[in-house]
Amino acid sequence: MKIKVVSLKTAVATGVYYLAIVALLVLLAMIVLRFVFSPPCSIIGKNECVVDGWSVAGLAGTILAVAATLLAVLGAVAVAYWWLNLNEKVDQRVNEQIKTAIDQALKEQEEKISEQTNRLLAEQEKKFEESFSKIHKDVDILKELASNIEARLQSTKKDLIIAITQLDPWIIESWASDEMLLNPSSEVAVRMVRRYLQFVDGFFPSDPNDTSAIAKHTESLKNRSAPYQTPLGYWQKALDWQRMINTELQPNQAKFAEDEIEKRRPLIEAWKKQSGL
Repeated sequence: MKIKVVSLKTAVATGVYYLAIVALLVLLAMIVLRFVFSPPCSIIGKNECVVDGWSVAGLAGTILAVAATLLAVLGAVAVAYWWLNLNEKVDQRVNEQIKTAIDQALKEQEEKISEQTNRLLAEQEKKFEESFSKIHKDVDILKELASNIEARLQSTKKDLIIAITQLDPWIIESWASDEMLLNPSSEVAVRMVRRYLQFVDGFFPSDPNDTSAIAKHTESLKNRSAPYQTPLGYWQKALDWQRMINTELQPNQAKFAEDEIEKRRPLIEAWKKQSGL
């Protein structure tokens, strides 16, 4: 149930209007009763009073006309007030409708903006995820390429080291030392050990009595301008390069070099005794 709230000004005006109508009706009732019980008359004698019906009718009509006029005036005033109040009500109703329409329009606009914003954010998020996924794939491809390149470089570097260490070891001593200084985990040291031990092996053929093999080896060393003509110098170089192998970084290579050294140690010791060293 909707409760209608009336302003104080409207309530006072309505009360005055109804009070005026009631007062007018009460006065009319009193006048009518006065005419009924004591009609007006015209004095024609000492104690005589003649009632003139037309005079009474005229007076009654005049009174009723005045009452009607007053009622008409009151009605006109009420209508005028109603019209004034109607203007305020219309303005208020229009304002309410306009406010309602504006609120509804703003709400719809906010909903549209929110919907468009969410849609744009979803699209941007999707594009970002696609871009990020593509970048991630590209990074993985680059990592794979870098890994392949690194592997190829390591392979190429290993092949280069193998190729260089096929040269006479005393020629590449300086290069090998620089390589070990820059890269302590390089396999140059163990290859230098092997190369010097190969020259040691030339002095100890499989047939100890084959002096021609030893002579050929010695002649080859002279042709190469080798620094030593006995196995002891090459043996000492092999030991020096063995000590340059990093046992922590290259445990397998260190073990291999040690085993190769130990295989030839008895031959060197026997040669020392034979040579009186």
